[in-house]
Amino acid sequence: MKTFLKDSLRPFVSSLPALSGLPSWARSMRVLQHHGFTPATVFDIGVGYGTFPLYRAFPDAFYHLVDPARESYAYMQRLAKRLRCELHAVALADRDGEAELEVRGDIQESTLLEEVGPRQVRRVDRVPVRRFDTLFGPIARPSLCKIDVQ
Repeated sequence: MKTFLKDSLRPFVSSLPALSGLPSWARSMRVLQHHGFTPATVFDIGVGYGTFPLYRAFPDAFYHLVDPARESYAYMQRLAKRLRCELHAVALADRDGEAELEVRGDIQESTLLEEVGPRQVRRVDRVPVRRFDTLFGPIARPSLCKIDVQ
């Protein structure tokens, strides 16, 4: 029940910072819309649970959803039912190959970075990494790239 409730609320949680005056994805998307920016292609790098203000702001764009976490892939598959998109279960880097992803209790805290100090690590996965320019060919423009990664 707890998981169902959290998953049901996820599309709305990202707009809660707007109530406090803190930066938010929704506020950022409104700025882009105010200036008439309408991307044909959107790259959501670091999908996590999804970036719903982005999807609401640009519903007609074609999306590339990029996240290496296994847990995120289920969310990307759900998003694929609502968006025109391609799913990419990879991390982006300065080279093609593999890397170790520290998977944390909350997938949004998972990281490729080597950290010092105490942390809660659920497991370490070997994940494919790709260069942006080897993963994506020609794209429709204008384009927008949202990056939220560790």
